[in-house]
Amino acid sequence: MTTNVGPDIERSVLQDVQADREYKVTVVAVGVYENSSPVEMTCATSTPPPEDFRATDVTETSITVSWKLRTNSLAIGHRVWITRSDTAENLFTQFVASGQTYVIFDHLSPATEYMISATSINRYNEGPETSLTVATRTDSPMALDVVHKTTNSVLISWLPPKAALTAYNITYTKEGRGLRTSIMLSGDVDNCEVTGLIPGTRYDIELVAVSRFGRSLAASTSFVTGTYT
Repeated sequence: MTTNVGPDIERSVLQDVQADREYKVTVVAVGVYENSSPVEMTCATSTPPPEDFRATDVTETSITVSWKLRTNSLAIGHRVWITRSDTAENLFTQFVASGQTYVIFDHLSPATEYMISATSINRYNEGPETSLTVATRTDSPMALDVVHKTTNSVLISWLPPKAALTAYNITYTKEGRGLRTSIMLSGDVDNCEVTGLIPGTRYDIELVAVSRFGRSLAASTSFVTGTYT
């Protein structure tokens, strides 16, 4: 490829080059009687961002992202970083070699939306970024316990999860029967009284925390209502 420019031009853009390729550029000043000695330099176009960049594992406190290994690439590494979607705060940045195809971000907050971005880096420059948005899972209530029970009611309590909740879902089932009864509660409570139970009966009860990003795994316990004496 050869490009001619005027004598007053100090820069030139080479068109129709391929991404992620190394080029040798030679500049020659064309004179009336003779040309100058050539000046040569080697440069490269940007390497595209990691291919098929996606979240492959998400827990309450961690996100794993992965991508395809690109062959015949100039990339020597990748820069991968994570920010909170609500604050745009850059939390962590990791630099990995080109042969690595995944990164794990941990110590994250449950039920929180994050943006994860990545670029490819070659010996000459850093390429454009690709991004994805993913939310961590909602963590479960802890220490679900029966505080008090009577012949037809039970009072349960729990420790709230760290996630910002919109609701709790309580489901209880009488032993030996498949009928499930559900109760929805506000997300800012830490106890509930369940009434209308049958005396001397075993119940299995499950508690699920609900956030705007989904439901937690259930915390569960069992109890037997009191009997008349």
